[in-house]
Amino acid sequence: MKCHNHPDTDAIAVCARCNFGICQTCASDSHYHTNNGAPLCINCNAEVFAEEGAMLKSALKSKYIALAWFIAAFIAGVSCIVSMIVEAGRAASESDGEVAILGGFICFVCILVGNYIYIRDNRSAHHDIVNIFLFITFFSTAPVSVPTQIIIIFLEVKKIKKQIEEHKKTLANADIHLH
Repeated sequence: MKCHNHPDTDAIAVCARCNFGICQTCASDSHYHTNNGAPLCINCNAEVFAEEGAMLKSALKSKYIALAWFIAAFIAGVSCIVSMIVEAGRAASESDGEVAILGGFICFVCILVGNYIYIRDNRSAHHDIVNIFLFITFFSTAPVSVPTQIIIIFLEVKKIKKQIEEHKKTLANADIHLH
């Protein structure tokens, strides 16, 4: 069998993804390998690299969306608390509590959507039972957990941005040719 990229050279391995022949040069230049150490050909390296980049970008977008919902929940929660304080200072006949109820409802919806997005994107990291427990616990401790969740997601965004930068450096340093 000959190398797919170098037809004059004998293959020493087979690409673990497409089964094309790979010569010694291509095998040593392969940036990606399977779990058992089998190299990938140049074309499959480019495909895996592109897929990896797309997954990182998708994860970052999802974190930004969840972060926006939790920030909205935090703002709605703070406005609800401020409105309740203002309402408490008024006479009972002047106070109708509509702003506090609306703020609480908006806060609840934002927490619900933000938590759904966060749990949906972290399914591989948690079991469904744990997700249900976290979801219930989250609502019972919302004044503490909303700011905490904002911080956690912000740190995850920073981590993904760092991975994207490392991914870009890999492209610059490796001999990976994207189509």
